[in-house]
Parts: sequence; structure tokens; C-alpha cells
Amino acid sequence: MTCAEAGELIPALALDALDEDEGRELDRHLARCRSCRAELTAFRETAGHLATAVPMATPSPDLRRRTLTVAAASDRSSALARVRAWWPSWPTVGARLSSAIAAAALVLSLGTTLWAASAQVSLDRQMAENRLLAEQLASRDQLLASLLTPGAEVRELRAEATAPGAQAVLLVNRQSRGAVLSASGLPRLPADRVYQLWLIQDGQRTSGGIFTTDARGGSRLEVFAPQPLGAYSGFGVTIEPSGGSPGPTGARVLAGAL
Repeated sequence: MTCAEAGELIPALALDALDEDEGRELDRHLARCRSCRAELTAFRETAGHLATAVPMATPSPDLRRRTLTVAAASDRSSALARVRAWWPSWPTVGARLSSAIAAAALVLSLGTTLWAASAQVSLDRQMAENRLLAEQLASRDQLLASLLTPGAEVRELRAEATAPGAQAVLLVNRQSRGAVLSASGLPRLPADRVYQLWLIQDGQRTSGGIFTTDARGGSRLEVFAPQPLGAYSGFGVTIEPSGGSPGPTGARVLAGAL
């Protein structure tokens, strides 16, 4: 066996991909050829690091051709299976590359979908906020229009002992459902408490809204009643838990008649 012929078999031997007859013939050549033994050692060291090498080493096209040629000359089924198990073939590399590209495409698609969903949520939220703002502006315009008519009245609220320095008035139109409360001198409340206005009808209390005070005890509340204000006989303001209550539970600070 010549060195050229041995060179064709050494990669397969390093990968344990030779049958016994070829292995014995190559062993006889290696016993008397130092350069081929060095080549075999180099191939075995390379093969030993393939499993942990990052990135994974890829054989040259010529080496793959020679290895597969040798394997095909022997037991095609077992040898070729062993070569592919130990040494990544180009189809395997292509499959891995295809899988990587597919995974990247999937991640990109998922990211794009998530971004689009997030953008849609933000857009929906913004549109909802715009609709709410538009409704609030429309209600305010309606309120102002009703309060500027000749039927508008100013009602004073009486301060209770719980807020002796408070002063408040309610600008109303008995034909409309809107009113504006303006108050000053109300005590500052803890963060877990608010003021709540109540509309009184046949002894029943209906919430007209909640409010807090500024640093100087001033307050302003736009009231939108379920019925025209002429249907109510009076109103009052109590101290309630943050967020308001379904009915009065706290101390009353202001009261008045309609």
C-alpha cells in the first residue's frame, strides 16, 4: 500500500469506519510509515474534539468525498452509518442550517406577531382613551350649555361641624342632569379617603361623584345625575373610602336643598 492509498483510508480509520481487511492492510503500512502515523494521530485528535468543539468543525468537500468513497467500497450500510454518526455530512449541515433558518424565521415571525399585538393593544387603548375624552368633552359642553340657560340656579351648601370652615355652592339647572359643585375650606383627607356627593330622592341617596381637595382645600366636581335635577329634593357630601361607596357610610360635611 502506498502513502497515497493510505491517505484515502486514514480519515475513515480515525473515525472507526474501516472493515477488518482494510484496517489490517492499513495497519501494516502504518507500522512502517511515520508520516502516515502522524496524519492518523492528527485525524484522531480532531475527531476527539468534534463533539465539544464550538463551532462544530466541518470537513472539507474533498475529505468528505474521499471518506464516503472508502466507506462505499466496504460495507455500505454499516460503514456509511458510522461515518455519518461521527462526522457531520453536508446534508446534515444543510439540514441543521435549514433548521436554524426556520427557527430564526419562527422567532422573527413570533416577535413580529407579538409586536403587532402590542401595537394593536396600545392603539386600542389610545382609541378608548380618545373616545372617553370625547365623551367627557361632549358631556362638559352639554353641562355648560345647560348652566348658561336662564333656568340655572346657585344653591348654597351648609357646612357641618365636621368641616366648620367649609364653603360650597352648587350651580344647577333643574331641567338638566348636570351641575357643578365648587367648594373651599374642606379639610385635607388621608390618601385612603375621598369626599362623595349624594343626590337625595324620596330618602334614597344616589352618588353624584367623588372628589378630593387641592393643597388649599379647594374642590370642583362636575355632577351628572341619572335624572333631571328637579327630581331630587336635596344633596349632601360625606367622607368615604377611596373609590367611593354605594351608599353614605362616613361623616357628613356639607348639605343643602334643591
